[in-house]
This record gives sequence, C-alpha cells and structure tokens, in this order.
Amino acid sequence: MKPKKDKTKLQMKKILIIFIAVFLPLFSFSQNSINGNIVNFDTKKAVNEIYVKLLMQDKILAYTQTDSLGVFHFKNINNGVYLLNIEDPNFKPYELEINLSNDYTINNIELKPIESLDEVVIIAKKSVEFTATGNNLNVEGTELSNKKSAMEVLNFAPTVSTHNGLSVLGSDNVVVKVNGKELHLPDSALMNFLNNLNPENIQKIEIKDVKTADMNADTDATINILLKKDIGTNIDFSYINLNLTDNFIENSGGDISVYHRTKKFRFSTDFYARRHNPQIVSTEKHHYPDNTQFLIERIIPDLKRRELGVDLGIDYLLDSINTVSVLYNYYEDKALDQNSIENNRISNMQDLDSIFTNKFGNSKDFYHTYSAFYDRKLDDLDSHLIFTTSYAHNSENSPTSIYNQYFKDNSLLETEELRTDNHTNNQIYSIQSDLNKNYENDNTLDVGAKIVQTKITEKTFTEEKISNNWNILDAYSDNFNFNELITSFYGSYSLKKDKNAWNIGLRNEFTHNDFTFSGQPNIKSNYNNLVPTLNYKRFYSKTKILTLFTNSYIVRPSYYYFNPTTTIVNATTQFKGNPEIEAYTNYRAGAQYVYNSKYVGQLSYTYSNNFFYSKPNYDSQTGITTSTFQNEGKLSYVKLYASLPIKIAEWWDVQNKLTTSYSKYILDNQKFDGLMFNIGSTNTIDLPKDITLAFDWDYSSPNKAQYYDFKEKFVANASLDIPLFNEMMEFSINYYDIFNSDKSIYNYDYQEIEKYVYSKFNTQKIIFSISFSFQSGKERDIDKKESNIEEEKNRMGNK
Repeated sequence: MKPKKDKTKLQMKKILIIFIAVFLPLFSFSQNSINGNIVNFDTKKAVNEIYVKLLMQDKILAYTQTDSLGVFHFKNINNGVYLLNIEDPNFKPYELEINLSNDYTINNIELKPIESLDEVVIIAKKSVEFTATGNNLNVEGTELSNKKSAMEVLNFAPTVSTHNGLSVLGSDNVVVKVNGKELHLPDSALMNFLNNLNPENIQKIEIKDVKTADMNADTDATINILLKKDIGTNIDFSYINLNLTDNFIENSGGDISVYHRTKKFRFSTDFYARRHNPQIVSTEKHHYPDNTQFLIERIIPDLKRRELGVDLGIDYLLDSINTVSVLYNYYEDKALDQNSIENNRISNMQDLDSIFTNKFGNSKDFYHTYSAFYDRKLDDLDSHLIFTTSYAHNSENSPTSIYNQYFKDNSLLETEELRTDNHTNNQIYSIQSDLNKNYENDNTLDVGAKIVQTKITEKTFTEEKISNNWNILDAYSDNFNFNELITSFYGSYSLKKDKNAWNIGLRNEFTHNDFTFSGQPNIKSNYNNLVPTLNYKRFYSKTKILTLFTNSYIVRPSYYYFNPTTTIVNATTQFKGNPEIEAYTNYRAGAQYVYNSKYVGQLSYTYSNNFFYSKPNYDSQTGITTSTFQNEGKLSYVKLYASLPIKIAEWWDVQNKLTTSYSKYILDNQKFDGLMFNIGSTNTIDLPKDITLAFDWDYSSPNKAQYYDFKEKFVANASLDIPLFNEMMEFSINYYDIFNSDKSIYNYDYQEIEKYVYSKFNTQKIIFSISFSFQSGKERDIDKKESNIEEEKNRMGNK
C-alpha cells in the first residue's frame, strides 16, 4: 500500500493535468512568431549556420539555423513561456526566457567567442553519440577534428571498420553519402576520397547501422558525412608514387578537387587518374572423380591498367527552401597489353598430359551517369521532399586472343588458336521520390517510391582458326538481350517515448524480367517481394543502450548470371549462366548492446532457404569443368561483432574490431559448416608538431564459406604523416604489407572435385604521397551526389 502522501501527489497531478487541458486552449489560440539575428561579440559580424533551439519545460519544441545574414525565424508559435537556447563549440552558451503573447523580435544577439588557450583543448560535446538507428560522430568541437583524415575518424566509430575496405558491423554493403547525397566512386577512389578529406571541414558523420525500409536491397548501412557550408573556395591536389619494393614504379596517380560555394551556387568537381602495373602469380591443384589431376601454374607478368574518373556537381539554391542540382559522373578502366601465361600439367588422361596457354587481350570499361535532383525543405524541423531522376550508360569491350598448345609425352599434339570479342551495352533509367517528415517530438516519417528499368545487350563472338580460316563457335557466341523493371514502394516510421525508440518499416518490390537469347523463345518472369523491418532501442542511460532488430532483405543476382552463353575462363574451366535463376530473401534477427558509449557487441542470426551458388559439372571426356549458378542452397549464419577501443595515453589510441561467425550450408544434401574469427587493430600515435604515426594489422583465422576452406591470413601496414607549411601541404610515407604476407590460399571440396588454390599479388610496397591544399574563405563545402541506381550498376560488375 502506498503512503497517503503519494496519493495526495497523484491527485494534485491529475488536477493539474485537467486544469491544463481545460484552460490551455483559452491561452493558446493565438499563434505568433519569434525572430532575431545573431552577431559575433568581438567582430559585430553576422554568425551564419548556427543552431537556435526553442524549449518549453526543458523539451525542445523546434530548432532552426541562421542564414547567411545571421537571421533566424520561428513561426506559428502559441502563447506561453519559452526558453531560447544557443549552444555552439565556438561561442559561450546563450539563453533567454520569452513570455510570448505577441510577435517577438530580438535584435543583435551577441555571442562571445571562446578564447583559445595554448596547449588546452576544450571539448564541448561527446565525440560519439548513439541514435535510434545508429550512432553519430561529432567531429566539430571534439578531439576528432584533430585527426588526419575522414578515414581515420571513421575508425573511431564503434560499428565501423576500415580494415580491408569499409564495413559496418562486418558488412561491406555500405553506402557513403556527403550532405545526404550518395557518392558515386569505385572502391579505390572512395578510399582515396576519405583519406584526403580533412576532418576540420566535417561537422559530423551520421552512421545508420540497422536495416531500414528506405535502403536498397544491397545496402545494410549508410554513412552520411555532413560538411561545413561556409562560403569559400578550396582546391586540393595530391600525387602518389608507389615504388622501391620491386625496383619499378608499380602504381602512380594524381587527384585534383575543386569546391566552390557562394550564397546561392555550389560547384564541385573531382578528377583522378591511376596507373597500375600489378603482378599476379598463382598455383592450383585439381583432383576429379576419375582420379584425373591438374597442376596449374599461372602468371600475369605484364598488365598496364589505367583508371580515370571525373565527377561534376552543380547546386543552385532557388530560395531558402528550394534547391535544384545536376550531377555528371564518368569512370573509365582500361587494361592494356594484358598477357597471361598458364601451364597445365595433367595426369591420368590418355590423350594428353599438359596444356600450355598464352592469352593476350585488351579491355575497356566505362560509365556515364547523369542525374537531376529537386529538393524542397518543408519546415523548420528540416523535413524534405526530394525528386531524383537518373540515367546511366555502361559499355564494356574485351577482345582476347588465346593460344592453347596440347602435349603428350613432351610432343606437341596440336595448337588451338581462338579469338573472342565480348561487347556489353547497359542502360539504366530511374525516377524516385522521397518524403522525410520530422515532428516536434523527434518522431520521423519516411515514405518513397522508385521505378528503375534496366536494358542490357551483350554480344559474344568466339572463333577458332582452322586451316587459316576463322570459324564461329556457336556454343560460345550469342546475342543476349535483357530487360528488367522494378517498382518499389516503401515507408518507415521512427518514434521515441521516454527511454524507448522504435523504427517500423515495410518495403514492397515488384520485378518483371523479359529477355531473349539465340535459338530460344522469349522468357518472362514476374515476382513480388514484401520485406518488413523492425528495430527497437532501449536507452538505459546515455552510455548504455540495448538494440533489438529483425528484418528481411532481397539478394539479387548479377545480370551476368542470367546469360546462358558459355564463357571460356581458361583451358580447363568454363562458366554458363542460368536463365531461371531468381532473387532470394534473407531473414535476419539480432541484438546489440552499447556500454560506456564505446564498447559495442552485436549478435545476429541470418537464414535463407533458396540462395544461389556456383555449381560445378566435370566432363571426364574433355577434362573441362563448367560451373553455373543455382537456387538450391540453404544457409544458417550466426555472427558476433565487438568493438573494443583502448586509450593507452592521451596521444595513443587503439581501435580493435572483432568479428566471429559460424555458418552452415546445405548444398545438394551435402553439409558444410565452419567457424571464422577476424580481428583488426589500428594504433594511432600523435607525435609533436602534428606528426601522426599509425600501425594497423588484420588477422583472419582458418575458415569455411560454402565448400571453400580458407587458410589463415595476416597483414600489417604502417604510415607516417608529416604536415608542412601550416598544414597546406602534407608528406606521407605508407608501408603496405610489411611482412609480405598478403596471400589467398584455399581448398575446395565439392561433389568429389577437390582443388587447392594459391594466389600471390605483389602487395608489399612503399608509397610516397604529397598533397597540397589551397582554400579561400572559411571552410570548403563538398556536396557530391549520386544517382539512385547504384544497386543495378553494382550487379553489372560480377564477371
């Protein structure tokens, strides 16, 4: 039984609630506005892009930002007592109580700058904050702004790993955005962009690490980098030269970026070029059901690969709420003078005992992407309505000449001369609309629709030279035409109440496929996928958070997997597509716990009963293995992820990311299971004069994936960064693969076909890099954007 004192308090609360409910409308029928402007106390100049909050009873009712003149507005505000609050890392806090009964104007609010003290760092807020769908890295005003690059900053995010590329909670299906627009950069260029982006130009980084309905099928997480938007111009130039280890220049390149912003106009362009001369050596041992054995030694001694990329973006602010943008991206990848040498030694075959192959070829692959955006700001809570239309064109051409020599008892039996030419032309058309509505109680509504059509034409011609005449091989030549139309509708709602937060979403996708290939009738297929998402967070405190989630997501095959034309991989291996392959759905559930705002652990379970995998078929008469993809697999997958950061000293940070997984596959009634352990660790040491020393290593234990049995792997790297000329120039030395240990070794055992594969790249190298940055104005603004067709473009690259 509760004391009477508690009952009395409860009765008083009820009376107070009734009083407010009855009489508040009498005092709140009038709606007014609050207007003002902010200036710097020392300079008397306007302070732009600063947040102003309006509170009642310690609850934020609305917030806005000052414009270029330092002016802010709150409209449609009821009568009452409010608190105007301004907090910024560069100024002392400001508060003003307002008893509102009419329109209210505050002229020239003077904010006093925080004085900088020698050898003293003032941290105004925590560097890591957790949200309903992930976590934020507050860069501006925290110690993260002193790091050397955005890539290094991301490594401090508890759910992000930068080892072996970019991943979130162990998944590399990550979309990177800048100011809300997706970046369109290949992996190597994206890493270069993040490594050269100065944290002093970043306001914060928003990381969404749970699956929500607005994400495409191939996306598990998003990283949104919000940059400062002060008026000015910034020019970055960098040049890298990889050298020394093998006494030749292996890789060289340059990058130049220009970012310019005025009050209404924003312009960004980036140009990069890379030249690669990789060397690849591999050995394979094959054993087949009839006891035939292959020993394959392969080397690519000469390959001149060149990359070229151009990004051009233009934004025009029509007024304070409407923005139109256009984007053009170009990417080109050329492989010139490619020479591959392969020696096959064969046992237990009557007709031959070795095959020697020499392959020559060139290839060219390029993308053009055009996009247009319309963005309308709906209210002071930063709600937006966005329309996007995109067109992409991809063309790939790869002529190749192949010379096969067949031997028996060291005697040449015959020489086979082949030439093949593959030309692919892809077009993607898309239109998308998104509504993001924010409410005063911090709830959000996201709804959208997307229609994307993909058209693919692939022509493959393979010829064999017989008696000085070239004859077409019909089994290896074809015209393949593929059309796909996907219509998507999606919506999600995020709500908060006390210490609880939910995100509920639903996505529906209808797919229509229509394709033809030589000698076959037109094939059509339709299927519909309904994929829900549900995320729940419990905030026990600001530093202790529990997350429960469940979702399903679609995994679509590469377009290449549909084409039934036989492709010659080498003298003993071929690939053939499957026109009947289908997308499948993964079902996932899990839990995550955050402790002390930095230690993170996540446990998840994924299941699928129809996933596709490559199924081999060995022909004992020809000695050729032909593989094709089938929808016959069952998968159970358990993953544990942990982030364990350690701060050894004020100048020494250690970021540790751990992934452990157990997988179980059932393929053709054969069972494969395996346990995998991976840990990556990065040591960052801040030396005097802003010099940074970093050392990182990554270890993977022996593990299994389907019928592949991978050996353990260990790679270590080190870097030294030295700023020069007041940080306008930076000189870097990077030592990759210090112990020359980056190798790929695995066993393969499926349907009585056994393989051992060893591959080694010349990964041990030293990089010298020089970068120069010039800027006028305050800070640069990088506002790159991307189209809404990244999933479709990614599915074209799985050859």
